[in-house]
Amino acid sequence: MIKKRLLVVLAVMMAVVLTISGCAKKSETKPESSVSEETKEESKEESKEEEPASEEPSEESKEESAEEPAEEEPAEEASEEESSEALEMPSAEEIQSSLAGAFGGLSEAAEEQEPEESGEEEDLDLTEIPGINLMRGGLLPNIEKVEPTELTEDQAAEMDRAMRAYTPGQDDLIINNAEEFYFYDQLTSEQQNIYEAFYLLGMDPTTTNNIVTIYTDQDPKSPAFLDDLYLSWLAIGYDHPEMWWISFWNGTYNVNAFIGQPQNGHNTVMLQMDKAYENFEEDVKAFNKSVEDFMADIDPNGTDEEIALEVHDKLIEMAIYDYDTLSKLDSGDGDLAHTAYGPFVSNTAGQAHYCVCDGYSLAYEYILQQYGIMATVVTGMASNAGPNGEMVGHAWSIVKIDDKWYEVDSTWDDMTDLLDQVEAQFTKDSLEYEVYSEVFNDTDYMNLIEHAMYKLMTAEIENYKAPSNMTYKTKDGVYKISMVSDSNRSRFCDYAETSSTFQGHLTELLPVADGTLAGNTNGGSSKEDYSELAGLYYITQFNDYTEDILIYALGEEYYKDLSMFELRADGSGTLMEQGQSIDFTFTFDGSELVITGNYGGQLSMNYENGNFWMVVDTGDRYVFAKME
Repeated sequence: MIKKRLLVVLAVMMAVVLTISGCAKKSETKPESSVSEETKEESKEESKEEEPASEEPSEESKEESAEEPAEEEPAEEASEEESSEALEMPSAEEIQSSLAGAFGGLSEAAEEQEPEESGEEEDLDLTEIPGINLMRGGLLPNIEKVEPTELTEDQAAEMDRAMRAYTPGQDDLIINNAEEFYFYDQLTSEQQNIYEAFYLLGMDPTTTNNIVTIYTDQDPKSPAFLDDLYLSWLAIGYDHPEMWWISFWNGTYNVNAFIGQPQNGHNTVMLQMDKAYENFEEDVKAFNKSVEDFMADIDPNGTDEEIALEVHDKLIEMAIYDYDTLSKLDSGDGDLAHTAYGPFVSNTAGQAHYCVCDGYSLAYEYILQQYGIMATVVTGMASNAGPNGEMVGHAWSIVKIDDKWYEVDSTWDDMTDLLDQVEAQFTKDSLEYEVYSEVFNDTDYMNLIEHAMYKLMTAEIENYKAPSNMTYKTKDGVYKISMVSDSNRSRFCDYAETSSTFQGHLTELLPVADGTLAGNTNGGSSKEDYSELAGLYYITQFNDYTEDILIYALGEEYYKDLSMFELRADGSGTLMEQGQSIDFTFTFDGSELVITGNYGGQLSMNYENGNFWMVVDTGDRYVFAKME
């Protein structure tokens, strides 16, 4: 029947567009993701619960039904002349064909056969497997600041002799083709001065004679100077992943700061590596070779979107999450797993491609830098949603694609090592092994969950709500598994315990991914106020048919149940349809509304005379009006 078909198609169209990303993997071994099959299955399950077929109609409903014309044959009642003069309503097949032309065969949802039921559905709780519904962080919330050591006159003279004896070493091995570096551009001139000193130190770590002096008018022991010193130290570590020895948590090397004798009316602070990097050339060459191999089959002429997606996918295939390093975090011991060297080469223990969250984020940033794509590292706290969600230090990425910022958490997207963990813990004849083998061999589903944290708005990743299609249902219909859970993230500047630290001050400089053009984000972006748009919107027109005709054709009560969406002043919204709701974020530039779903999929609508509308490829027009 047309009214049922219209609702199904509109609901599927809106739900799928907002939950499916148009960013399927390019790799031939990982075909493009399609969540329509799972969405269809869930729609059917909801439909069964809402409209049981076995219920007998009441006598009252039979009488009412008898008074209404039969729905299946309304056209046969009309004469040929009347039919030619009246507006012809589209058939169910025409509606489906129209939508399929724009949204890729979604009309098949109405024809999918229901699977056979083999028992009651159960939640399969396998959370003891590392990485499934567990936290994967890797950062300490607070890094202790150490005051520079004050030198005696003799010690200062010895440092001066070492500086004079220094001969610059080989620095052409250090490669970074980026033309600009995000954090450097956000710093004050005083902080940039300190940053540049760390850069000169990092360019040659092969000798302790490479001593670099900072000239400052600040008291070198003051909290203000220490904040600038550590903030700049952190900033260069995030801007230059190729200098992993400068990172706080490389596990091998440290930078010492000394207060020297005042010069020309300025205080002096001297920076020196605590020891020489003896395997520098060997390690840097290994890093460069791994990067070269990684980039070998990425098309440098691809779009920013294509490159960012392919780098994300190759990274999570290459990297292995280092649970041992995570377990040692509270000890304060560093490890190469915290650097870009970890995923490209090895952690400190020599395990190839092992890293934790900041290693993933730095590696992702570094490759994008080589293609001229701006990216940097976001640091803060993360937890699984819920009253007992433990907050852990965490790092993820923010990247500028087509001049818009997006947040990406490649650490939480990496599911590639979980099957190995299942095989290590369960026998092949166990239920657990059987179920997870099915999950990991479902290419479409794995592609879906491995992009759950890809290209999100800041509001989405801070309060992530896992879409229903992220829950896997086994083919026999008995078990379901929540492979991706709700989660929360807060940047250090927004987390109470770190908001006033130098880590908090650094994250204040980060941009906000809100769907608007990036522009100059010195100090971050500000949220738009969409108060004038706030409200409920519902469909009022399909093709050339007016609201009155639709109400006549579909029935007033039924018409009121058609899909609608709510826009809120903070740039968030919700699509409401029978049985479910879908959260999204949006942007509006005065003429175009862009809705972005949880999985990065987008839907654009034009704005005219207070209504939103869109025209699909077939020429069909959909209009949504504000409900007063």
